[in-house]
Amino acid sequence: MRQRLVGLGRQVNPDEARRVASIAYTTGRELAQKWEMGSSPTFHSFLINMGAKKAGYCHQFATELLLRLDAQKLKTLDLHWGESDAGTDTEHNVIVVTARGQPFEQGLMLDNWRRSGRLLWGPLSGDPDHVWQSNKDALNSRLNLNRRTPSANQSKKTQSSKKR
Repeated sequence: MRQRLVGLGRQVNPDEARRVASIAYTTGRELAQKWEMGSSPTFHSFLINMGAKKAGYCHQFATELLLRLDAQKLKTLDLHWGESDAGTDTEHNVIVVTARGQPFEQGLMLDNWRRSGRLLWGPLSGDPDHVWQSNKDALNSRLNLNRRTPSANQSKKTQSSKKR
């Protein structure tokens, strides 16, 4: 995957591509273990709906991967929120990586949900199960919420340490 990421554009930094690949692989495995995923992500979603499991929807996998990749402060790669069948019961979400400034459609899809924590990746156009579209609002809302949260938590810590 590192080579495919580097191949997205001449300006892509190989070290950034390596970090993205490593994080994409490890995130899915860590979350699958944390959320006790079985072999079927669809059945796991059913268990969440029934209250037997607390997390493990595709959007949760994608959000966590997005936040971990965003923390890398990438300079030569862009992150995108990809969705298929938006607003339906079969909606599916992934992270898409492109070279900086490259169109969404030329990116690589990173999907940790579909194989229960084992990374599925490849070009958007090569996915036989989904037609992907970019959702900048979903991307920005997740990133903005995450960026506000640490500062709010830091303020609480500062205030409580002043009280001591």
